[in-house]
Amino acid sequence: MKTKWSTIHFLILADLISAALGAYYFGITFITPNLPTDSGLPPLSQLNLPSKTQNGFTVSLESYYTDAMRIVFRVRLKGGKGFIDNPRLMDENGADVNASVENGPQTGNDPSVDQIEFDPAIPLGDHFKGKLDFVVVTVFADSGETLAHFSFDLDLPVHPALTFEPKQTISPLILEVLLDRVVITPAYTQVYLCYQKPDNSDWMPGYDTTLKLGDQQAKRQAYNLLFDSTMMGGGDKGGELHWIPPVQDGRCVKLGFPIGDAHPHLGYADRKNDNRFWRRDE
Repeated sequence: MKTKWSTIHFLILADLISAALGAYYFGITFITPNLPTDSGLPPLSQLNLPSKTQNGFTVSLESYYTDAMRIVFRVRLKGGKGFIDNPRLMDENGADVNASVENGPQTGNDPSVDQIEFDPAIPLGDHFKGKLDFVVVTVFADSGETLAHFSFDLDLPVHPALTFEPKQTISPLILEVLLDRVVITPAYTQVYLCYQKPDNSDWMPGYDTTLKLGDQQAKRQAYNLLFDSTMMGGGDKGGELHWIPPVQDGRCVKLGFPIGDAHPHLGYADRKNDNRFWRRDE
């Protein structure tokens, strides 16, 4: 189905979140182009697990990083021409963790090392026990022959997420936006926004929505529609554990950004930005 896009500009007073001494702040800024999206990852730790070999391929999990909303593994593949594909993160009961996933060689690094990243939709607890599972294929993206299958047992500490509930309304010229909740880890931030749509179209923050944390900034990496009162079934789009829509009418969305802070504190300031929402008409 062909998709048509239209835009509307508006001014917004963005509420900023700042740390003690003013060293840290974030503002919601829409349509800011050409910003880095792979920033904010703390140093990885060594993962002391034995390597595994199958069908001539040897795989080692060399290092990792885990917090409640971002899990990263560096994986070394030796022994032949193949690609790591279809990575899965499973809990101790064998169920897939609900998370977005990215994997591939890192630019400028050893081509035999892949980075696999999972961003859980719901923050994890303070410990993760489960499995990392993936295959080696002849052609990347599920279209080639499977050459080997690897699974590693995991038992990892998890840096917890901190949750703030600003409940701050920002009033631009056309849309009124509620900054409902902010969830932060050292390497990831989720922002919950609620707003009234001008009509029943699919209004959403633009793809180039960015988040600024001190000297870090990144485009949004994830988008989840949580609630929309114009849709059937009461507007609940799957909801979220321990979260209730703060509005009866309107739309609530959750945006994810691959930057964070280990010790955030909440405070407010005002700033004007020229921003944009998108309306998607299908």
